[in-house]
Amino acid sequence: MRFLGTIAAAAAAIALLAPGVYADDPATDRSCRQQWVDLVQLHGENGNPGGPVRALNRRWEQTDAQASAYAEDKEPATCGAVLDEFADAWGDLESFQYELYAFDPAGDRRTAERDRRHYLGLGNELSPELRAAFRTIRKHTPGAVRDLRPALRNAPAVEPGDPVAVRAFVRHARSVKVDSRHVQRMRHAYRVIGNAELDEE
Repeated sequence: MRFLGTIAAAAAAIALLAPGVYADDPATDRSCRQQWVDLVQLHGENGNPGGPVRALNRRWEQTDAQASAYAEDKEPATCGAVLDEFADAWGDLESFQYELYAFDPAGDRRTAERDRRHYLGLGNELSPELRAAFRTIRKHTPGAVRDLRPALRNAPAVEPGDPVAVRAFVRHARSVKVDSRHVQRMRHAYRVIGNAELDEE
């Protein structure tokens, strides 16, 4: 239900900064800084992906601040392989954050409630089935968050650039999610909400 971005879109954007893209450009200090400006603008377009793990969200902010410092530095900035590696690491972090959307019951509820307010703001009324669905997600979201918290606890220790580690983490988190009684109780409710397309004009 959350469409702030996709892993595929993020990967495609980061591919523009893949290793070697600056290799043939004997960058001056100015052009080097401009490359950092471009990188900051690229990631700033959608901003911090957020998600259920605060430590990763803080890491994104720290990464953004570091890149911005390079972009504003009056001394010669570092380009070439350093910028390429930095860009790859930032892209991997964002991709991991997007992966974790699937394990963010609180975020899912915020999105659903935002869509509900939008729908009501257009002068519509909720059907009895929709009202029941919202009661269900309000009741079970706190329990779902508690159920998934242990699975997310080690997320900051996962290396986002290691696909094997990421897959193992996601596989474990998914198994915990499947076992959550609260998550399962909300499945039908979210189908009802999704089918209603409350975010449409």
